[in-house]
Amino acid sequence: MITVNLPDGTKVQFPDGTSRETMKAALAKRFGAKTSLPEQVGSGTSEGIARALGAPVDLMTGALNLGSRGINAVAGTQFPQIQNPVGGSSTLQKLMEPFISDAAPQTTAQRYGRRIGQEVGFGTVAAPVAMLAPAIGPAARANLPAYAGTSLASDVAAGTAGQTAREVVPDSDMADFWTSLLAGGGAGALASRAMPAYQPGMTRADVGMQADAKWSAVKAAPERLTDAATARLAGDVQASLPTSQLAPSAYPTAFRMAGETQALKNPSVYDVAELRRLFGDAVASNPQESRVGVGMKKATEDYLNRLTQGDVMGGDPTSAVNNLRAANELSARGHRYDAVDNKAMRAETRAATTGTGGNEVNATRQNVRTLYDRERDPTLRGQRKGFTPDEMAQMERIVMGTGPQNAARLIGRMAPTSGALPLMATGWGGAAGVGLAAAGGSPLAAIPALAGGIGFLGKAAAESMTKKEIQKLLDMIASGGNLKPGTARKASEAAVMQQLLSSALSGMPQ
Repeated sequence: MITVNLPDGTKVQFPDGTSRETMKAALAKRFGAKTSLPEQVGSGTSEGIARALGAPVDLMTGALNLGSRGINAVAGTQFPQIQNPVGGSSTLQKLMEPFISDAAPQTTAQRYGRRIGQEVGFGTVAAPVAMLAPAIGPAARANLPAYAGTSLASDVAAGTAGQTAREVVPDSDMADFWTSLLAGGGAGALASRAMPAYQPGMTRADVGMQADAKWSAVKAAPERLTDAATARLAGDVQASLPTSQLAPSAYPTAFRMAGETQALKNPSVYDVAELRRLFGDAVASNPQESRVGVGMKKATEDYLNRLTQGDVMGGDPTSAVNNLRAANELSARGHRYDAVDNKAMRAETRAATTGTGGNEVNATRQNVRTLYDRERDPTLRGQRKGFTPDEMAQMERIVMGTGPQNAARLIGRMAPTSGALPLMATGWGGAAGVGLAAAGGSPLAAIPALAGGIGFLGKAAAESMTKKEIQKLLDMIASGGNLKPGTARKASEAAVMQQLLSSALSGMPQ
């Protein structure tokens, strides 16, 4: 028996093996010890801190005790087990006793408060220490608020789940351990998924405003080509044309535009940029002359990139050309954005007006596929939008679908809104089954309605995932063709790793 001597001389006995918490609760109930929720939260936090600080010693002690038990079993020796090692959580907890209430929790809220406090206290030590690990530290330091916030949310979830397990099965350490581990890691994972996957970039409005500013700078630039530079421009354009005797007849627009270039008189840098655009509109967009038109545009681009101070009269040619290059890139970025946004908008309205069987995911994929295929078609070079490799890869994800998208789309075919057959089977059939079950028939008759409900969820999930992929493509285009990984999600994911390690360590037997 365990004998407890109280300050008033009273002696209370408990069976051997009774835990300290159980004895505290029994004494508090018998002698009316008073406590409060803040006191219990503070006590639990102090206990968690002590356990985290003593974890290294506890781990080493556990390993040594395990080894001595193995030797005893094999060799028949009697090596003693190490009890309450110096620097372990037990000795540290005794040092922190002024901050730990002797009164056990007396209400449900107090029990939850103390248990959550233990997890938060452990995490208060474990989270900063984990930042020293190469796998966690860089991401955590890149966004400390996301890391700390996810860690705290995971601690609260772990403590709540662990105490819930204690309420159901009070004496099961395993139930407490596994529920707190899974809940803490799960809460952190949900928090990380809520974080943006990439850093916020420019919006479509930002792209438009910057493009307008650059074009205004190009138009206002005073630089004009010298006579020699103007003649060289005409020569470069002429050199991009085919040399066959029949070429002028085969590509009449291209040769006419090249001939008119010969008549230019000291054009400005903006005039040369407009010449490139005219080559695109008049020649490259013509399927019969596309190949030649693309060459004329390329020759004009190369010419602009080679301009020197001696090629212009007045001003700074480098600044003018850089502004022109930026203006062209921003305008092209806006055109790509609008092309994708228009396809997505048309897919949404097409699906909405189709009626029963309208499939927004399928319509979106088909519409985006027209852009994707045109960009890869060598016969349509003059009509390409110039999507970057990253943008093309993202379009492929939309057109082909990801694994989760395709699975959700398949499940969504059971939705009553996805066609006549699902409507008869899970819609009308489901309604009839529910009515039959409600009238006293077998509950199995309502299964078609359940299938229809699952189909609704699958359809909604597929549409949501497709919209997210479209938005990612739009954000990618607006940001210049690629997206920088979001530091918040990376830091949050690092906190999930820390939480799982913390839960494993805090669940060690003392």
